[in-house]
Amino acid sequence: MMMRSLRIRRLLLVLGMIVSIGMDTATAGEKGAIFTPEQIARDLIGQSVGFIGMPKVTLKSGRTATSDTDSTTTKQSMELSSDTLGYTFTEDDLRTVQIVEKKIQGPKASIVVSVDTVSSFAGRLRLYYELIAGEWYLKQIENLSFKPY
Repeated sequence: MMMRSLRIRRLLLVLGMIVSIGMDTATAGEKGAIFTPEQIARDLIGQSVGFIGMPKVTLKSGRTATSDTDSTTTKQSMELSSDTLGYTFTEDDLRTVQIVEKKIQGPKASIVVSVDTVSSFAGRLRLYYELIAGEWYLKQIENLSFKPY
């Protein structure tokens, strides 16, 4: 009887381990992924994002001087686009950050957030994170609808 009881305990122990292993399907990267609005706000500070829908603008300035013996032309141009004009997040300017969508696949994560600022800018951003040496790092920001209002 004692031998039978011991076998049943071992069987239950093994079954319990199998059940608990089967229920824990998260990968190591997913287990360590703690994305909160507060953490994302800290990650955004100092980051820049270009405005969407901004047309490319080319500024030109030049001077032409002509004399009897010589002709001189000086031209300068500068191109501005959403890459060069944008918004940089500061600690005092972030009003709210809300997580709208979160996708984690192994060592990569994509998070859509809705951001509102004190400076009258708001909209959605897609943030791309990468897991490196056990830490999540913000690698890229995609502007979905962030703009002045």
